[in-house]
Amino acid sequence: MTWFALKPLALAAWRVLTIMIPIPLALIVAAGLWVHFDKASAVRKAVNKAVSELVAGAEIDALEAKLAAERDLRVFAEGRASALADANRHFEEQRIATERENEGLSDEIEQLKAGAVPDGVDQPLFDRMHNK
Repeated sequence: MTWFALKPLALAAWRVLTIMIPIPLALIVAAGLWVHFDKASAVRKAVNKAVSELVAGAEIDALEAKLAAERDLRVFAEGRASALADANRHFEEQRIATERENEGLSDEIEQLKAGAVPDGVDQPLFDRMHNK
């Protein structure tokens, strides 16, 4: 693009900068240059110190809030872990009781298997048979 194509845009921007801003453009540029180049003055040092303290205070507050949230989360997680440990302990107690009961039933089944079988058919059962 050539300068002629950008000239209307540049003129419009210049009018906006010089008319819409009540402070002269030269004053804004001078303030920007002063901030950029003046790093050693007492005012600048005081402002930098105040900004540093403000930022540090905000960072400390944010870290304290994060720490409090992490403490709350840890307490919640410890509560859940405790509940899980109680549930596991209860489940293990039930499992052991069920195993003992199964062992007793297994012993009873073995006793029934080892027991003597009746010698024959008793008379009432024999009478009910169709093909005597």
